[in-house]
Amino acid sequence: MVIDLHNHIGLSMTDGAEGRVEELVSIMESAKIDVATIFAINSEDAGVTYEKPNDMITELCQKSPNLFLGFCRVQPKAGNKAIKEVERCYKLGLKGIKLHPHSEDFFLKDCEKVFEVADHYKLPVILHTEHHQIRHPRHWENVFKKHSENYFILAHAGKDMYTHAGEMARELKNVYLDTSTLSFNRTKNCIEMAGVDKIVFASDYPYSHPLLEKKKIELIVKDELSRKKIFCDNAKRILKWE
Repeated sequence: MVIDLHNHIGLSMTDGAEGRVEELVSIMESAKIDVATIFAINSEDAGVTYEKPNDMITELCQKSPNLFLGFCRVQPKAGNKAIKEVERCYKLGLKGIKLHPHSEDFFLKDCEKVFEVADHYKLPVILHTEHHQIRHPRHWENVFKKHSENYFILAHAGKDMYTHAGEMARELKNVYLDTSTLSFNRTKNCIEMAGVDKIVFASDYPYSHPLLEKKKIELIVKDELSRKKIFCDNAKRILKWE
């Protein structure tokens, strides 16, 4: 089984990227990807805290439960509305939370209640990371330590800050890396630093292509058991999928 943990659905209001369900399904078939985790893109009609797109994600997952797993996306600056949205999405069957401090322009202080509700419902968090301070992996280190019983996936493994992300995944039991959009060499370095037990397969569709991201892992990781951990087992552990 291959699980892709990072896919956007919808039309981005900032860069025009569009994740289309029909295209994703076709790519999954050609790339031999069994299950995709999907969540909202930063669409223009997101509402106060992504209520409408989260409903769309829920509907897709309900229609194709063997193909899709849904994460909710929220705007932490919405305060109690964001908390209520996480609770609503959990009751609808979504399996985690996607946070994007770049698109939503939030800060650590805005997120604490979101992390508390994530802990309560045992919802893993995918966090966009890169070089800017609020997106820098080390900026969130105390959060990861405080919420040590919940899982955090660092999307794009920090980009330019990939060495910091690799160190954190190695140091902290609850931190994993998604190497989507990284170069071949950076992906290789992240796998070597963090180890195959702390890497999850992710494509960042439509910003990258699942076939491309899958091929990077296959070229870097030759051992079948290690590939299985990255493509499937680590994601199952995070999702508590027996």
